[in-house]
Amino acid sequence: MRLIPRQIESYKNDRMIDEVVINELPDVEMIYNIVSEKDKTKTVKTCERMIRSSLEYKEYIKFLKDYIEMTKCSFFGNLRQDRYSHAKIEIHHSPFTLYDITMTVLLKHLDIYGQINLFEVSEEVMKLHYQCRVGLIPLSTTVHKLVHEGMVFIPVQNVRGDWLSFYKEYEPYMPQDMKDKLKSIIKFSKECQDYSLLETKYTYVEVDGFRPLALLGQEEFMKRIVTDPK
Repeated sequence: MRLIPRQIESYKNDRMIDEVVINELPDVEMIYNIVSEKDKTKTVKTCERMIRSSLEYKEYIKFLKDYIEMTKCSFFGNLRQDRYSHAKIEIHHSPFTLYDITMTVLLKHLDIYGQINLFEVSEEVMKLHYQCRVGLIPLSTTVHKLVHEGMVFIPVQNVRGDWLSFYKEYEPYMPQDMKDKLKSIIKFSKECQDYSLLETKYTYVEVDGFRPLALLGQEEFMKRIVTDPK
């Protein structure tokens, strides 16, 4: 049996549509109730993701690279991020990580207000960034990974930003383990005064019966090739 489609004369919607005018939009709040340490950690990570994905944070990082010249790795000076290079330079927070900073601000809000509003915590963390009160250092992707794995140490004297003012104001809200970590970093930083190990040096080994190598300029090198191809 063949089905013949019904002819539709009109698609007109006879229902009336009411228009509602809203003069003011209500404030959107993301309130978290912290019950356990697990909730606290989860909330901090959620807030950290909000900060990193925000337009304000992306513009901030762009400003650092465009105007503060944070486009060169602090460990490998020849590694630079520009339009002619495929290298990527990442901005690392030190001596306090972004997680540490966010946790401290969250504990402050929890102590003062008794609850957590993620928007307000994120806003205060970003405000600290724009006030240059966080420590930052540019690193290549590989070095950045090694730092997080605890294989590379960053002395506080190599960090940009007034992180000390952040510590002085927010110290009452910092966890004790964060304070202990800072003391250790400062202690090791005082011992890291000699950076000659990172400088490029060449050693030539002279062995009897072998002609020693020497650094030659381009013109001298070409002369040697012409006169003495051996």
